[in-house]
Amino acid sequence: MRLSPCELLCLFLLLAQSTGTPDQPPQGNAECPEDTGITDGNATYTDELRVGSMVMYTCARGYYPYPAASRVCQSNGKWTELRSKTGHLIRQPSCREIKCPSQLDFENGSYFPRLTSYSVGSALSFECFDGYNIRGSAQRTCQINGKWNGTTPICDDGSGNCLNPGIPAGARKTGIRYRIDDKVKYHCMGNMDLIGSELRVCQESGEWTGTEPSCQYPFSFDFPTEVKDQFDASIANILDLTQRNKPKTESLARRIKIKKDGLLHVYFLLDASKSVGQKHFEMFQNSIAAFVEGLARFEITVNFGIVTYATVPKVILPVYDHDSADWTVVQAKLTNRTLYRDHHDRTGTNIRAALDVVYEMMSFQKTSFHLQKRDQIWYTIRHAILLLTDGKSNMGGRPKDTIIKIHRLLEIDEKRRDFLDVYAFGIGNLDVDRTELNDIASKKPGENHVFVMEDPESLKASFEDMLDFPDFGDMCGLANESSAATIREKFPWLVHIKAPLGSDSCLGSLIANRWILTAAHCFPPTIDSGLFAIGIRSDPEQIYRIRNVHVHELYDSRKKQHENIKEVYEYDIALVEIDEEVKFSKVARPICLPCTEASNRALKKLAQMTCDQQEKYLISVRDVPAHFHASSGRKLNVIIESQDQKETCNNKITHWPDFENVTDVPGYTSQFLCTAMQGRDVAACKDGDSQLGRL
Repeated sequence: MRLSPCELLCLFLLLAQSTGTPDQPPQGNAECPEDTGITDGNATYTDELRVGSMVMYTCARGYYPYPAASRVCQSNGKWTELRSKTGHLIRQPSCREIKCPSQLDFENGSYFPRLTSYSVGSALSFECFDGYNIRGSAQRTCQINGKWNGTTPICDDGSGNCLNPGIPAGARKTGIRYRIDDKVKYHCMGNMDLIGSELRVCQESGEWTGTEPSCQYPFSFDFPTEVKDQFDASIANILDLTQRNKPKTESLARRIKIKKDGLLHVYFLLDASKSVGQKHFEMFQNSIAAFVEGLARFEITVNFGIVTYATVPKVILPVYDHDSADWTVVQAKLTNRTLYRDHHDRTGTNIRAALDVVYEMMSFQKTSFHLQKRDQIWYTIRHAILLLTDGKSNMGGRPKDTIIKIHRLLEIDEKRRDFLDVYAFGIGNLDVDRTELNDIASKKPGENHVFVMEDPESLKASFEDMLDFPDFGDMCGLANESSAATIREKFPWLVHIKAPLGSDSCLGSLIANRWILTAAHCFPPTIDSGLFAIGIRSDPEQIYRIRNVHVHELYDSRKKQHENIKEVYEYDIALVEIDEEVKFSKVARPICLPCTEASNRALKKLAQMTCDQQEKYLISVRDVPAHFHASSGRKLNVIIESQDQKETCNNKITHWPDFENVTDVPGYTSQFLCTAMQGRDVAACKDGDSQLGRL
């Protein structure tokens, strides 16, 4: 029988619909078979057996999943293959014991015990030969994260132009001369990745180029405290004020660096590919939100750019957008516009394309500044790129190539190396490609720009703990508002004015390292002010002697006693000078005063903003939330009513018990704020509880 062309076509279509290949079922119905699990561990699914779902392997504490911590259900109905570092196919994952890298070489000294492997809890001791001094840790212990504690031990006699750069555990080094232009090169043994600089050169300054390398196993990770410490130093050095009176150490090195009134552009790149998953993507969002909120407290202008990416990137917020410096808008865009589902085709992880978007933002801005003849300002801007990913770039070319372009655009050299920092964050249980992250990240002496966390929760915890601020010079208004912060850390400007008998009589606000602003009525004229003291409740409590008390010249609480008004609080303000300077810290910081440039910076407003403009900005709505503080630690939440409520406030004052026998009750003037509790009764502090609250 001979079929017509039409009949042949119909038959072909029918066969195509009814047969199909087992390797490529229709994507809409594709499911992967139940995973075989992991030997001595547990397996869980992120989205059951559907395409895009991940099976996550976990092991008991002290063990790790081998050869990978996860697999992805592909559109062909198969799980991604498990392969060793050398490419061998692994049929069944298993749990293996966590170990630390062996110390393969140690120059000019000895170490013991010499073993082929070191389990968690194992210890290493190092000694130098005669004539050499040890730097770093003489004893080290293998930790649960697959890393040695402490720092790389080094034996050095100081004879080179540069110090001996050392040999990290798990590494081999070539090059034993440390004079100017001499080079050393490192490589890691076995299946470890080299993080840091493979090649380092001794410079005339006595510093080695690049950053100290480390050899890391695929299962190792950073503790949240390690990441926190690095970023505490980073944030402090943004202000270029940290450790002003302390010697610099490698652990407190220069990080993102900028001065008061400086400009910082921060670019966030969030991986939204299928290997990341919805849950982990949301953790990325939460981590960035915590970081944004922390930076928002600094007296610098920070512009944020947000990009999400999978196969293609999506710009959520350009760094040059007029709202990019408003952290509340940035937070809103992170919450409402940064959506995992926006990347429908998640088959790819195109890190280079995301970095290309950053390059384009920078290029656009550089051109704009040039056309506006503001090139000088452009060259003062610091740039920081934060990449959050699993590090598995599988399309678009090498991300490193775009990093090179960015270096050229910003003219980054040894003199301008402070103007660009690239940080790469990965999640350990997403099988991070550490080599690629290392290629992307900055490499600077004494610094670490690559961080691999054990899980998304650890990443979020690290970013939240970054709000545990260290020293920030004399900048005002900085406080720790994280949930774990103490009352003292949340209100570091509060001081206690201690009466002669040792009890707290009032509170005050620290406004400079030797000055406190408080109420004049805290110092009765019948008592010598020198008998009072100032206390800052740290651990232990710091006590300061009072040198002078400057009460407002128009203050007189008894001037209306002839009208049956016992006390009047007009001009009730005093400045207290103490004998010695307060050392600013996270528990002792100045509050911002209105009508100052510092408060303009704290409000992220122009330096020329006037007092009237500040007042309208701070009290621009009908009811402004505020609170009173008591010396006991209690806090009274109130609202500040607007000036158009003046009559209402005055009417309530007339009914106070203190004014029962008063004919002409004094109303509140522009010197006062009318505060009310939720019940709308006028609120006031009593029994020495008065304190300048914070808006």
